[in-house]
Amino acid sequence: MDLTGSKMRLPQSLLTGHPEVDAQHARILEELERLRAAGPSGIAVLIAFLHQHVRSHFAYEELLMDEAGYPDAERHTAQHREYVNTVARLQEQLDRDLGTAESLDAIIATVESWVVDHVMRADHKLASFLRAHQQV
Repeated sequence: MDLTGSKMRLPQSLLTGHPEVDAQHARILEELERLRAAGPSGIAVLIAFLHQHVRSHFAYEELLMDEAGYPDAERHTAQHREYVNTVARLQEQLDRDLGTAESLDAIIATVESWVVDHVMRADHKLASFLRAHQQV
């Protein structure tokens, strides 16, 4: 399944069933792959671009949760804030360290952890709620 102009195909285990959320996840994963392949000169730009996609994704989800009256919205939104703050701290560290391998590895690990914790768990729970309430 090619998602909304995205080149990446999401693994079945990552699909939420919500087309826009799935398209956003695919774009975020594409940026993560580009980040892994980037040379030192392109890392900062890709991290900023990835971070922009994630923030946009969070804003979209928060709108969905508000419109649907999602009962777990507060916890879900708190996870968004925690992730944004963590990436901001890692970006600052990356700037200070001038892009060391350890700084880059920490950012990639944070994004990958978010994919597992947020995309595969929290977003599936949200998508199930939206489907049950016919918002998908």
